Amino acid sequence: MNYPPFPKHTRLPGRLALATALACTVATLAAEDRGWSVFHEAARALPVFERVGPGPNEVTMRTLEFRDVPAGSQMDPFQAVRDFHATRLEWTYIDFNERDRENIKRVRRMGVVFGGAGSASLHGSIRNFPQQPRDTHMLDLEGNPIVQPHMRAWDEFRGIGDPSNPAFYEHHLAYYRRIIDWGAETLHRDEPESPVFAAERYGGGFSETGVAGFREWLADNLDAAELASLGIEDVATFDYAEHLRAMGAPVGDDFARFDCPVKPHWVRYWEDTTTAFWSRFLAEIKDYSSKNLTFSANNSSLQMWESYHREFDFAISELLLETANPVHIWERSRIGREVGKVQVLGPPKTRAQPVSEAAKNRLLRRVVATAYACGMIGKVPWDVFDQSPDGKSRYFVEAADISDLYAFVRAHDWRDYGEGAAFGPGIEAEGPGVVRAEGGSGGVYGFVRAPVHGPERPVLVHLVDWGLPESQPEAPRHFRTPTGERIRMYPPAENIERTRPEPFTLVVDATAFDDPEGLVFRLRVPAAYDADAHALANATSRYESLVKETILTPERDGGDIRLRIPAPGPWGLLEISRQ
Repeated sequence: MNYPPFPKHTRLPGRLALATALACTVATLAAEDRGWSVFHEAARALPVFERVGPGPNEVTMRTLEFRDVPAGSQMDPFQAVRDFHATRLEWTYIDFNERDRENIKRVRRMGVVFGGAGSASLHGSIRNFPQQPRDTHMLDLEGNPIVQPHMRAWDEFRGIGDPSNPAFYEHHLAYYRRIIDWGAETLHRDEPESPVFAAERYGGGFSETGVAGFREWLADNLDAAELASLGIEDVATFDYAEHLRAMGAPVGDDFARFDCPVKPHWVRYWEDTTTAFWSRFLAEIKDYSSKNLTFSANNSSLQMWESYHREFDFAISELLLETANPVHIWERSRIGREVGKVQVLGPPKTRAQPVSEAAKNRLLRRVVATAYACGMIGKVPWDVFDQSPDGKSRYFVEAADISDLYAFVRAHDWRDYGEGAAFGPGIEAEGPGVVRAEGGSGGVYGFVRAPVHGPERPVLVHLVDWGLPESQPEAPRHFRTPTGERIRMYPPAENIERTRPEPFTLVVDATAFDDPEGLVFRLRVPAAYDADAHALANATSRYESLVKETILTPERDGGDIRLRIPAPGPWGLLEISRQ
């Protein structure tokens, strides 16, 4: 990993220590622009990146394809765009026919950004573009194309394109150029990490170009002594496939458990090859477009940010039931900020596990709220991949179950806000005693955000009540990525089976503010769903009526400010402003 490692929990120093540590930074600011709370200073201390892709108050969704369905029906994407107040319709596969040309124009006439997509094999919903030749795919030691495990039961062949093969590059380039020609304003690529997983896990990469490219990589990256230590006498004639066959290496998935001194270099080679592929590809495809085109990637259900993911402008990915956890969302959002990328977090895939619709919708609401609270995006859980064995199961949430959250997003302006603090189970409070939740469910997460420039805007405290796991959490396990990062996997029950939100008390250290007596506390929550009110708000782009606001009266307890918060459902936003 090239991004800098950082500890799982970061403590924000107290106000005096923080001011000292930031002296070089804040000295350049006018005194009146330094802010009126410790949170303003904290927001300026942490990395602030220029967003490319969805803004903090945008709503993004996808449709797999434009289906022939009745207007206004559950699977009508145009109705869904209105129902969920979407600003972007992305990750859509088009069929390059006149019907889809008109559909794209219709999306854009609605004032919604349209984004086309491609996959690792350029198969799927694409019916009017030449299929990628089989010999341009990642091949195993016997010359068979690699197919990822979750796709092997599908009806159609879904191989992994070989980034070492020039024919794969040209086929991919022609396809994306055509999407641009048909009106896409943003592009998406599913599974850019698949060649590296194929090389490390599934025994892939043994095409003629793959093996030849590895020889060149070894010559460029290892000296004579290092090559000799690997048993490579003449790198110019070294054939890793023959080397493995001579060792009796297994074919296919068993390659994941096989090890030899050369294999780590083989994986690194494919990491570098995949990264170079996307670096060149994105530069060329953006040069082809006359627009300020953006290009996103699916960075896996683990939200990885490997070198090849970081070539893209931002990321859109689903979660798993094992990663749909507030601490995971917070940690991956922090990494997104560290590498300067927006992370769009999609809903968790059930993968045929038995989950009631009511429990799933409660989890979806917590995920969406937490994603936005962390400064990222929670994708609309409509027409989303559920990873059933046959690959056909997709989830379409009802507007009544989640649209109130998206109207809440559209009602606000969170531009130019940075991180001020975070707290909750599994997240060590940033700033000793600065802000915390007491009582209630015990599972309240808080994410404090403050304006980076200018002190006039309020401090925002996003409050999301996850509740606590109803059963004793299991021992943690981790997923190891090909480059060695270990990402925690939570038992699905720990995320799904949670206690319900309850009223609680928010406690804020008064010394966090310059003038704690002159503060106003407004609690804003989504209004109860009403279809007619949502239709009017969408038609007029006026969403304030879909927000319920209450001014809270604080209690003083020594140096603490105590605020009684009603049970969130699950999201509330506390605005702290000066009188």
